[in-house]
Amino acid sequence: YDKGKASAENRRFMDDIQAAIDGIDALLEPVIALQQRQITEWWQSGAEGEFELYRPQLVITAGNHENRLERFANENPAFVGTISTSLLKYEDAGFIVVPFLTPITIDGISYIHYVPNPMSGKAMGGSAANILQKVGSSFTMGHRQVLDMATTHNILTGRPKWGLIA
Repeated sequence: YDKGKASAENRRFMDDIQAAIDGIDALLEPVIALQQRQITEWWQSGAEGEFELYRPQLVITAGNHENRLERFANENPAFVGTISTSLLKYEDAGFIVVPFLTPITIDGISYIHYVPNPMSGKAMGGSAANILQKVGSSFTMGHRQVLDMATTHNILTGRPKWGLIA
């Protein structure tokens, strides 16, 4: 994205890909350790019957950085099928990968990299309270390096609505 600029110097494509893979490995390390401990304890206990291994649902909402891979391939058709988010191996690690700016709703909460402004498509600005008021339903988004939370209630049902930027 910054090819030809001084800020691009010393950046290497495969180093960025490996950093993403290493990050996923580090993220999953405690989960794998817990699963191994569960298996060992179950085996050593001599327990019989059903054994339930901790298997969290793993979901990634692709962000603007992952989307650079798709944009590059789209702008350079010779790389279609070669350069894509599949290089990041998220699916291989067990993640469901949700395309950039596509929300996924789980248990009534919509997750998305950022909430796009309907007029510009850019990230909606303002606080979590501001965005919650505009979208009207619970959401979690990233994109910003802040922690901002807001809550309100549906006047008719009394059900809480939450907005989280993390």
